[in-house]
Amino acid sequence: MSIAGSAQVVGNYAVLYVFTAPSGTCASTALQEDVIGAGTIYTCQSGTWGQVSGSSVVPNTPPSAGQLLVGNAGGTAYAPVSLSGDCTLASTGAITCTKTSGSSFATVATSGSASDLGSGTLAVARGGTGTSSTLTGLVRGNASAMTAAELSGDVTTSGSNAATVVKVNGAAVPTSAITVGTNASQQLVAYTPLTMLVTTGSGTATVAGSTTSFLIPFGGYGLGAAEVTREVALPVSGTIGNLTVCISTAQPTGGGLTITYRMGPYNGTMVSQALSVAIATSAGIGCYQDTTAAHAFAYTAGQALSIQAVNASGSTSANISSISATFQ
Repeated sequence: MSIAGSAQVVGNYAVLYVFTAPSGTCASTALQEDVIGAGTIYTCQSGTWGQVSGSSVVPNTPPSAGQLLVGNAGGTAYAPVSLSGDCTLASTGAITCTKTSGSSFATVATSGSASDLGSGTLAVARGGTGTSSTLTGLVRGNASAMTAAELSGDVTTSGSNAATVVKVNGAAVPTSAITVGTNASQQLVAYTPLTMLVTTGSGTATVAGSTTSFLIPFGGYGLGAAEVTREVALPVSGTIGNLTVCISTAQPTGGGLTITYRMGPYNGTMVSQALSVAIATSAGIGCYQDTTAAHAFAYTAGQALSIQAVNASGSTSANISSISATFQ
């Protein structure tokens, strides 16, 4: 047991235990003095006694869990403090941060799941749309918020990625399945239907009374009693309509004259089509038409065509000067 006020050798140094803290001047050879009961240590510092350890610089009281020794504002002593603000420190040394610059993290910041972004809007600069609205249609960029709308004008959309071209340079696309180019305004121009002319060669073609005869749909072959001799096939498909029949003499009394388009396999069973012109009994010189759209019929390439002429009058029919129809 040491004697108070006596010097004790500790390692290579001597320590003097005292009851009161030394003060005033001292010699550089003065021994280190430990104050009994206070736990403070004094040494001669530049000719003056100074405390090097103790409650005035480093506190000797135990800290609370998770506290750090932090120098004070004046830089004269340390004190145990708890980490605060955006983060906290546990006694295990683990740091937990729940905020940034005082603002709490959103759930998505820690969960890693975009589904946790349940409300609010995400700015365009951060990869969002800048709006809480559901965008329908094509999305367009904007510095503050995205917008969306369906296409309109020449090309339209409606709730899907399918685009429909309804116009070209403001003009509606022609209903014809065939186009032949554009006009000066770069708008599509529809194909103009071809007209097939049926001629009678000499310009005279009459049907004997109460007789059925046939004509080839084009060319100057005149009337014939056998249909197969007046059948012809075309190399392309299309639609035949707008039948026009002109007569250069009046149809006699006793019955009318009916001109009808027929189609079927060559030298096979021909079928009369709805496209037909009925010239009434006693009808005068002129041209007679069937322009009913529903009477136009679809022609398939390679099928045979013929024109049937039925004279219901007992007398020779009116002179058929021409027969024409459109093919498109």
